[in-house]
Amino acid sequence: MNRDDIIRMAREAGLVLGYPFTWENLERFAALVAAAEQKKVEEAYNRLSVLHTETMAELIQTQQMLWARLNLWQTFKAWVKHTFRKYK
Repeated sequence: MNRDDIIRMAREAGLVLGYPFTWENLERFAALVAAAEQKKVEEAYNRLSVLHTETMAELIQTQQMLWARLNLWQTFKAWVKHTFRKYK
């Protein structure tokens, strides 16, 4: 995910520079980022599973790294939802 992807998702969620944001917009942004990251992780894992790897340990290590990265975004999404719910 690059800078342009993040800006596109922020705009899609309704977060626009110079305008106040709502917690719903922030939650929508977190959900978009988590979904994009999940799709990226799944695509990478699917590519890895069909490629020949030197060892099974290498594949397992890569899978664990990809799922940890996805978990980070899902945790962020849950944190946003939990933390800012009281401001609605």
